[in-house]
Amino acid sequence: MSVEAGRGHAEALPVAARVGEGWVFAELQAAVASARVFGISTWRSLGEVGERLGVSELADLETSMSLAQDEGGRVRDSLVSRAQTMRDARAADIQARASRDTDAMRNTLVLMSLLAAAYVITARLLFLFTA
Repeated sequence: MSVEAGRGHAEALPVAARVGEGWVFAELQAAVASARVFGISTWRSLGEVGERLGVSELADLETSMSLAQDEGGRVRDSLVSRAQTMRDARAADIQARASRDTDAMRNTLVLMSLLAAAYVITARLLFLFTA
């Protein structure tokens, strides 16, 4: 939202890193602050955190942003595009899990129906043979 309001990423990233609490946000805050101290880009610092913690999204973000700066593209457009890609991937994963769970429930329902039918049929057959 800060970028949308006209701030540059140099101002927006520290604000975004202070949004949450916990060790993850502390790592992000330290990465943003150390980028200025060491004279490297904020994206590179976040990429290093991603490599150290095994978060591929941060490493991908670094690559996207460095390409956007090299190509002269707009950083905001690159961020929006990356966020949309991540949302789409998450939605596809959720959809796949929901589909798998639906199939499992359907199989269980079919099995329960077959057992109920077998119970009723068995009871009728036993009644016919014993009468």
